[in-house]
Amino acid sequence: MLKNFKNGYEVSEKSEKAKKEKNDCVVRALANAFEVNYNQAHTFVEKKFNRKKGKGTKGFNSILKKLSEKLITFKPSGQLSLFEQDNKSFNIDHIGDQPKLGGNLINRKYRHKKVAYTVKAFAQKYSKGTYIY
Repeated sequence: MLKNFKNGYEVSEKSEKAKKEKNDCVVRALANAFEVNYNQAHTFVEKKFNRKKGKGTKGFNSILKKLSEKLITFKPSGQLSLFEQDNKSFNIDHIGDQPKLGGNLINRKYRHKKVAYTVKAFAQKYSKGTYIY
């Protein structure tokens, strides 16, 4: 089952920008999920999520929900690189929120209270597609 998971750091091996960054888990997650390079994901997160260099990404869930209403595009970062891809566009769907946020992604194995899915339970239930959880 762990074949679904990627090492979040492999995506940044060819990026000089990544070597100078910290608190960039959202950048790495989006680069892996959308199969774009680190620089493209970094530029996207910087613009769409107003992320500052070296700082974490604030409001990720709410901004991502808003982005799910339209086509999102990862563009080349502007630097000349052999590893850049052309524009890549995606439709994303928001499938729900965890119970703490008032959502419906509830792990039904727990009956005593509303509990979010574990990574394993989520991966078993949603085995097709790409998810950021």
